[in-house]
Formats: sequence, structure tokens, C-alpha cells
Amino acid sequence: MIFAVSEQRVGDAAIGNEAMIKRILSLVASGVILMLAMPVTANAQEMYATTTVNLRTGPGTNYAILGALRPNEIVTALRCNATNTWCEVTSRVQRGWVSARYLAPLSDSTRPTFPVRPQPLPVPQPVRPPVPPRPGITLPVEPQVCFYDDYNYEGREMCAGANDYARTLTRLWDDSIRSARLDRGVEVMVCTEAYLRGRCETIDRSIRDFGQFADDISSYRVTATR
Repeated sequence: MIFAVSEQRVGDAAIGNEAMIKRILSLVASGVILMLAMPVTANAQEMYATTTVNLRTGPGTNYAILGALRPNEIVTALRCNATNTWCEVTSRVQRGWVSARYLAPLSDSTRPTFPVRPQPLPVPQPVRPPVPPRPGITLPVEPQVCFYDDYNYEGREMCAGANDYARTLTRLWDDSIRSARLDRGVEVMVCTEAYLRGRCETIDRSIRDFGQFADDISSYRVTATR
């Protein structure tokens, strides 16, 4: 009698485990179906650079510089940080973080247009006076330094603003700078080793040929002079 009771309990436990496993599998299948049915929303937006601006590895000037966006260069904004001050963007050749103050949404009025075939006998349209722009806040243009990997301000471009610095340049720019264009109001110190060490020189004007510093710059610091 005792053996029969034990055998019945073992059988009931097996049946209970089997029912629990079936319930778990049912819940997992329901979750997978629900996930597949959920719509995927895309937050990507086309933007364009309002001026030459650095592309960095993260949301801040303390991150390394990957390259630069040229004025009116079109990019896709993938996401922004919580304060909407930096956005991660991607272009045809590069991807990184850009200060949001130098980005503007790409609308139909700013999208590049392509020439069309001329239409015969166009109907003349009355000339309307230009509409004055709405009053707003005009952000001052900050002076900056732009480095180039070729002489005479040619080749790839990388720009930095006042109080910007790079303790160590990325592999794309280390020992690759040959000329630099400086705006009025800034100067830059360039050094042959990382962390502003080695041979250093302070430049306060544009230079077409770095001479002995060409292809030998590994760090820099930009300082405002006014």
C-alpha cells in the first residue's frame, strides 16, 4: 500500500511538471508573436551642416575627432542625447557625433534641386517683393582653426574652435597635417608628440606649409586671443 501511494505521488508530480512546461512554452510563443506584431518606428531625420563642424566619437568636445562635415553637407541624424545638444549622424562615408547647434533640418526649401528641361513658351510670372525674414536670434560665428592633410589648405579638412584641443590625434590625422587656416581671434599650439609634448610651436595666422612640423603633429590646443 505504501509503495502504491508513493508511485501515485511521483506520477502526479510528473503530470504537474509537464503542465507547467506547456504553460511556459505557451507564454514564450505568445511573447514572440507579440514582438513580431509590434511596429518598428524610425526616428532618423535628414539634416544638413550649417557650417564646417567636427565629427567626434561621442557627444562632447572631450571625445576624439573623426573628421569634419562641410557646410551644407547632408547627413542622417540617427539619435540625440537627452539634452538634444549632440546628435549621432551618418553620411555616405562617415559616422559620428556632431553638436546640434550646427545642424538644421533638411526641408523642401533647402534640399538641393536638379536642372530640368526648359519648357516652351513659359508664362511670365509677376515679380513679388521679397518677404523680410522673421526676427530671431543670430548666433555669433565662432572663430576656428581648420587643419588640412595637404599643402595650401587642400585635401581632407578637420576644424576646431576656441578652447578645443586634442591630447592625441586619431590614426587618420596623426602625423598627417601639412597646413592650417586660422580665423581672426584664435591661435593654436601644435606639438610633435601626444599630450602636448615634444617640439611645440604656437601659430597665430594661417600657414600654407608647416615646414619641419609637416607630417609630424600629434596633438594641438586652440586658444582664443580676444
